[in-house]
Amino acid sequence: MTAEYDRYIPDCGALDYADAPAVTGCGRLLLALLQRAADYGCGLVAPQVSTLPLLRQARTWLDRTERSIGAIAPASLADLTEVYDLLHRLVRRAPAPGSVMADCAMRAFRARVGATSPVSESQLMRLLSERLRMRDAAFFDKPLLWFSLTLSDWHKATSATGRFPAATPRAEAIARAATLLREDLTACCGSRQGAYKQLLADAALADFVPASSLPDPADGNSGEADPASLTAMLRLLGAARSAYIPADTADALELRIHSRLASSPLLTPPDRLSHHLASTLLPALSAAS
Repeated sequence: MTAEYDRYIPDCGALDYADAPAVTGCGRLLLALLQRAADYGCGLVAPQVSTLPLLRQARTWLDRTERSIGAIAPASLADLTEVYDLLHRLVRRAPAPGSVMADCAMRAFRARVGATSPVSESQLMRLLSERLRMRDAAFFDKPLLWFSLTLSDWHKATSATGRFPAATPRAEAIARAATLLREDLTACCGSRQGAYKQLLADAALADFVPASSLPDPADGNSGEADPASLTAMLRLLGAARSAYIPADTADALELRIHSRLASSPLLTPPDRLSHHLASTLLPALSAAS
């Protein structure tokens, strides 16, 4: 019998794997569907998608992504490898191959340092952070130095107000704050780490909600918020939830953000659908818990 959400399972064999946004968006859709599959969801919501056909498409996505990721532009690698690693852990029950992740991180590092591709500081920090957490010795020299100096620079720029200079693009500022909230900043601020991170979280909330003017989608007003800023804010909320932002506040804002992204014409259809699924899953989880 066909499950309720089987119609959303993408045909990953027909995907253009040279199109990074399309590949990333499709991967996010697979992750969203896995949350509703037996043995992969949280257990609080009844399974709503057939596991076997979903896993078939997920394995196709992983196989084809591994073969094509070497040709993806460095500026697209942070988002793509994030999805790739998560999907690999769920479907193959193991972290993504270190050789693949390391190659992507090193390509992005060389592109940023050599100014051969527009890789942002926050994108590169996400890639390097993953390799350093895995204690990859290939990143213990120049990449580690760049990572440490950049983290220190970000802390200095925000230590007084929790905000980056006004000239910093909005999405980049939120993404940097999200990284700062995730990292161990003992070397930067010692015992004041908790107070500093609270300052970051408070500033992010104070600036983001009015600036993004997140209306309730039920009001029929989708607004014009930048998808990159909204996606970065999702990462920040994940990093700050409970410790620096109350869980109910984070949950409510996440729901609004997913609802907004679900209608954004700037995202691919699978990416929009992944956010729609997230926006309908969150209330169900809250009710079940």
